[in-house]
Amino acid sequence: MSTEHGLCRGCLIHVRENRTEDHPGFTQLQIAFGGRLAHQIRNVEGRLGYSPDRYPMRSREAERQRGRRLRPPVSDHLVDPHQLILFDTDRDWSRVARLTADKLPSLTPESEQIAAEFTRVSRRQNRLIDPDPHRHKASLRALRIVLAWLGAAAPVRERDLRTLATLDRNISGQRVVWFLAERGLLERDPALQIDRDALRAEEIIARFPPTMEDELRSWIKVLRGEGRREHPPLSSHRILVYLRIVWPVLEEWAQRMETLKSITTKEFKAVLDARKPGTARAVHHAMRSLFQGLKQERAIFRDPTRGVTLPGVVTLPAAVPSDRLAELMGQDRTPLPRLLLGLVAIHAVTPTQAARICLDDADLARGQLIISQRYHRRTVYLDPIAIELLTDWLRERQRTWPTSANPYLLVTSQTALDIAQPPVSYGLLQHVFERIGIPARVTSPVMLADFDPKDGALSPRLVPRTMAA
Repeated sequence: MSTEHGLCRGCLIHVRENRTEDHPGFTQLQIAFGGRLAHQIRNVEGRLGYSPDRYPMRSREAERQRGRRLRPPVSDHLVDPHQLILFDTDRDWSRVARLTADKLPSLTPESEQIAAEFTRVSRRQNRLIDPDPHRHKASLRALRIVLAWLGAAAPVRERDLRTLATLDRNISGQRVVWFLAERGLLERDPALQIDRDALRAEEIIARFPPTMEDELRSWIKVLRGEGRREHPPLSSHRILVYLRIVWPVLEEWAQRMETLKSITTKEFKAVLDARKPGTARAVHHAMRSLFQGLKQERAIFRDPTRGVTLPGVVTLPAAVPSDRLAELMGQDRTPLPRLLLGLVAIHAVTPTQAARICLDDADLARGQLIISQRYHRRTVYLDPIAIELLTDWLRERQRTWPTSANPYLLVTSQTALDIAQPPVSYGLLQHVFERIGIPARVTSPVMLADFDPKDGALSPRLVPRTMAA
């Protein structure tokens, strides 16, 4: 018997479980045992007809006590958007990242609304990609920590989210960055906006003698479209590629001279003869750009690359037989690999060009696709096969990522929600073709009457002859 309540153990368990205020006149237990056996009756399933709850060590009374706990107060560090900033320093999130959800400050009503909207959007997207409805918990934890500590009155700094993600493996900030940026609640990190390709180019140029360094800067200025004559500007990445091609040659010349004015045609030909045909072709192209740009800026008087040509035969990529193409189309039913294979094999679009195609470049009404090349734009007139493949991919993209603002046609789960809106990587495109067992530059023609885009196979009447597209 309980000396405090005047009840046996069985009746005491019944009162605590069912919240009976007064002492009951009877008990639902026919026999009440004392000692440890009374709790075994409650906790062990299948004995004496008593079915325990799902969590034997957790009682309803404990859950009610937990619900009656006072919620933590609102954070004292809420950011006021009208308050001026005296010192801009990085916040130390190491201690806050270790706090559990019940120890974090309470969310303001605005923060609760943002967190609820993030959960709703994430679950809608996860339902299309992953059946697990709790896949966004790591991102939600990052959002709750920032909102609980700083509030939602002022934009959240991207730097804080990136820092939080590095402190705990159960915290992810990539999706939160995209979500807040879509709603104008994110303060971008200026450090992430630095052009790393331009910085790398500056490091390479600084290694040369002062006179040659000034000449290279004049060339870079021409490539950016800032020279004496107007030219289409090149991207920083393309400029870095050119600079890396000429870098070894310029290092050889820098050991003997300090300026490019003394380079002769004979020395330029010697450089080409000492290299393999593929490397020589790249060096020839980059060197022509270098000396033509310097002559345009009047930094040199004579172009040593003028009149120098490379002998060689341009070979077309190997063709894919039509039956092999039909087999490859049937190996993967997902829209993205099928569209890539169709663009590369039928219309001879390189993987790099496919990654750079924008949504605005696809015109299904006219059956056209614009391919942006170096100095011009190529128009691809799509056949019914490519139109069907492109339509399937656009439907899949809209169904999976309806709120994605990425301007490129091809996206993945990483690039679709990335705030930087990058194109898909070339490594992904290579992986798609390696998975089906062909190189990415292979092309092959297909006769329209022999292909059924719905079944992904050619008819028994195969094309008797193949050639490069």
